[in-house]
Amino acid sequence: PNGFSGIDGFTYFNFPNVEGSYLPESVDEIPHSYRVIAESGSMTKVMRVIADAPAGVMINCTAGKDRTGTTSAVLLWLCGVSPEDIIYDYMITKVTNEERFRRVKENFPNIDINIVIPNENNMREFLRIMAEKYGTAKNYFSSIGITEEEQARYLVRSLAIALAKNVFPVPGGPYRTKPFPGSNPATE
Repeated sequence: PNGFSGIDGFTYFNFPNVEGSYLPESVDEIPHSYRVIAESGSMTKVMRVIADAPAGVMINCTAGKDRTGTTSAVLLWLCGVSPEDIIYDYMITKVTNEERFRRVKENFPNIDINIVIPNENNMREFLRIMAEKYGTAKNYFSSIGITEEEQARYLVRSLAIALAKNVFPVPGGPYRTKPFPGSNPATE
């Protein structure tokens, strides 16, 4: 049921994550729903595919911010990317999916759109919850069954991609280069 499933050059995997397939009841529930996604059995499968992939990996979900955002966030955390840069990466979805969020608001007027649209505070609180519970990304990955060897394979893959693109997801590295449109936390 995905357009990439039959295309040459793609190996398609479908890891249903029912923990992330529901709409949280409130904005306050979102960071906790991200923790549930991060701790789901599907996350272990996703991480193993990424660690073992022979080439690049594309991750997606319905809105591109909850299951995809959580997966991206924990991977960036493992690479030592700062919380502010993880939040920056997450917030790009707000800009790239602006039309999708507009249609959701039009077609589902009774839904609190603030639950649907990415908000910096949701990711910030999720990262705080994860750091408080696990201390480090390595501890988190170990808790979901990802070995140190698998973690190292992901780090090597990320470093190779970063070097090729001249982007360095390492502590203190210049991960982002400029703010994206609509990223004024004072007005959101």
